[in-house]
Amino acid sequence: MSCDAKAAPILVVEDDPDVRSILQSLLERLGHTVYLADCGDSALDCLRVRQPSPCLILLDMTLPRMSGSELLRRLRGEAFTQPVIVASGQEEEEIRENLDGQAVEGILVKPYSLPDLIDAVQRYIPDGSRNSDSPPASA
Repeated sequence: MSCDAKAAPILVVEDDPDVRSILQSLLERLGHTVYLADCGDSALDCLRVRQPSPCLILLDMTLPRMSGSELLRRLRGEAFTQPVIVASGQEEEEIRENLDGQAVEGILVKPYSLPDLIDAVQRYIPDGSRNSDSPPASA
């Protein structure tokens, strides 16, 4: 799938409605189509049916019923290959431990800045592939 880095559809998986709304607003102002999910099951449903398919997933690590780490494992198990940026209020080292060795393209520690968000989004959706200079972050 080829993605336009300036207008790529992005799936935001975030259980906090205020954070979800802010992210939607910011990303839409940047020209992106934004799909929203408040839990892991909703995210999986979105990925199975949405067209165009999201080119990037912004994933909160603390979700109800299914952790971000478990959702990531299920995404990869179902052969979804979109780049994933995880976000959490934990320290980066703790985030990596919670990923159980699973690779992700980026990590954003909350609260993160708008420039950090923009940089992460632009870095991981150039022409539908990960920036070859930036390997996935793994635990």
